[in-house]
Amino acid sequence: MVGRVLRPGVSGKTAFNYSLARAGTASPIGYEDLANPTELLSVLFLLGHRLGVSENWDKSLVEFDGLTVNAYVPDSYLQFGEPFVTGGNNFTSRLGHGVWTVGEYVVFYEKTVVPAIQAASRDLTPEASLVCALAAYMFPDRVPYLFRGPVR
Repeated sequence: MVGRVLRPGVSGKTAFNYSLARAGTASPIGYEDLANPTELLSVLFLLGHRLGVSENWDKSLVEFDGLTVNAYVPDSYLQFGEPFVTGGNNFTSRLGHGVWTVGEYVVFYEKTVVPAIQAASRDLTPEASLVCALAAYMFPDRVPYLFRGPVR
């Protein structure tokens, strides 16, 4: 259960059982009830790095060994508010398989993801960037990676 979150839209009973399972009580939660928080981990790692807590978090990453960290960047952010975004790239790392620390993830992100963000957001106006941020609130599967510079 470590590093897992419940997928949206489950029943109250499933949410209750998930809470019991997180508390260490045997509970009938299957993998179909769990979300795969790959984008969430990416956001948390970037945020933790910016807040200066990477070294503290690194000590706990062994609990996440084998989990995937993903950043999806569309070909263009102009379609970010559409129900389905077509085209783009998933930039994926796996903890304990090439990425061992938050800092290593940030280096990977800056080297591979930031150039794709720069290309995908090249035509965005400030207003369109705001719409992307709003779309992220409306669609739970959207993360607006819009900052164009280094994470540092």
